[in-house]
Amino acid sequence: MFRNIYRALVLSRTKSAANQVANQLSHNQLKDIGYSRSDIVRTAVETVTKEFDQADLQRAQAASRETTQTLFPDFVANTLLRPLSSSRSYD
Repeated sequence: MFRNIYRALVLSRTKSAANQVANQLSHNQLKDIGYSRSDIVRTAVETVTKEFDQADLQRAQAASRETTQTLFPDFVANTLLRPLSSSRSYD
């Protein structure tokens, strides 16, 4: 929940800062760099969104590795390598 609130605040501030920068550029300056005002804002928001998505993916991968590293050895030790009960006889 707090992550979503933080993300919304950062994206809002990014959009606001990009709008301020874009509004300070003249039409000729924008033409020289090949961007419109809306392109500057859209690009800034997309960049921050991609960074958040990448961080979320890395966090999920790390959690997955941690879960696998801690649960799998226990699973193998407790289920697969357990000796057969003495009531089973294959003779």
